[in-house]
Amino acid sequence: MALHIVHLEDDGPLRDILRVSLTHISPDVRMHQFVDSDSTVLHIKENLQAIDLFILDIRVPGKLDGLGVA
Repeated sequence: MALHIVHLEDDGPLRDILRVSLTHISPDVRMHQFVDSDSTVLHIKENLQAIDLFILDIRVPGKLDGLGVA
C-alpha cells in the first residue's frame, strides 16, 4: 500500500529534493506538496483518515505556521 504524505514547504528546491528522493525510494508514494498553510489545512480536512505522514516546515505563508498545522 502506498504511503500518503503531506509535505508543507515554501522553498521550491527543498520541495523538489524531498519529492525526488522519496519517489526514488518508493515510486508508489502519494505525495501532496503545499507552499502555504491554508491549502494544507484544507487538504488535511478533506483527507485526514488517508494521511500516513506529515512533513511540515515551521515558517510558511498562510494563517498558521507549521506548528499550527500540526
